[in-house]
Amino acid sequence: MSSMVQTMVGSAPDYVESLAKDGVANKSEATPHGLVARLAGVPKGALKAVLGSNLGEMVWRNVRGRAQWPETAVADEQVVAGLIRHLCHSAAVELAKAGKQAKFIRLTVWHEDGQSVGGRIRLGALSREEDEICSAAMALFTTLEPIPSTVQYLELNITAVADTAMQPCSVPAWLTTQPEAALA
Repeated sequence: MSSMVQTMVGSAPDYVESLAKDGVANKSEATPHGLVARLAGVPKGALKAVLGSNLGEMVWRNVRGRAQWPETAVADEQVVAGLIRHLCHSAAVELAKAGKQAKFIRLTVWHEDGQSVGGRIRLGALSREEDEICSAAMALFTTLEPIPSTVQYLELNITAVADTAMQPCSVPAWLTTQPEAALA
């Protein structure tokens, strides 16, 4: 881990200088910081799988000082939104496998200092659609007003219900027999 940090620290000034040659004047934009900087050791494939192909590739390039001009720094809000989309996609897949639909969503955001903030929202209608779950989760996230650069962990919980109502079951035969007939 320390070698990764040293590599990052060593390559950041070179990256800033190269951007200055290309016309990027704001050096604070060029140096990864916040949540994005904490992703420095994450492999490219993992970033692309979780954040999506385009955003994952951009984050990977930014934290390694290889951003392509005119590419700007990746905002922490973009990373958090990508993580929420990934959680919603996973939830939609699991709901489909289980034959259930989401009714409520609970989102908890854990910060670096150990504090957490969370909320719960009811979906407008039962759904297992990724887009509906994601839009509700993003709306909930904005109401929580967390500081994206301090986000350490996101937790998405879904309250689900079965697609169909329970079928009435028949009473077992041994419960319907008369006690005298059972002893005979």
